[in-house]
Formats: sequence, structure tokens, C-alpha cells
Amino acid sequence: MSHPVNDEILENLFEKWEIIPCSNKIGLWELSYEGECIHETFDTKDEAHNYIQQMVQKDFEEISL
Repeated sequence: MSHPVNDEILENLFEKWEIIPCSNKIGLWELSYEGECIHETFDTKDEAHNYIQQMVQKDFEEISL
């Protein structure tokens, strides 16, 4: 069940990530975390979004401990 505080935490974690066009042409998309490129590349936006979801879930679980 969703809780407003948890929703806000998750939203804040998601806002740290951005999917951007890949600058080195290894993939089509790469990720930026808090404005810094992390050099993770993906062929699709869905792959990039799934990676972000995993990282946000991991960060959220660490906060919840």
C-alpha cells in the first residue's frame, strides 16, 4: 500500500536520474545521476528506465533500514 511519505521519497529519488542521448555512440541512451553522466548505456529507453527503477528501489530499501 502506498503512503504519501514513501511516495515523496520515491519521487525525490527518481528526480535524481535522467535518460539522455548517448554521447559516445556505444548505445542510444545513457544515464545521468544528479547531473553527472554515469556511463551506463542502453539500446532502448525502456532498458534505461528499468535500470533506474532498480537503482531507486535499492536506494529506497537502504533508506528504509
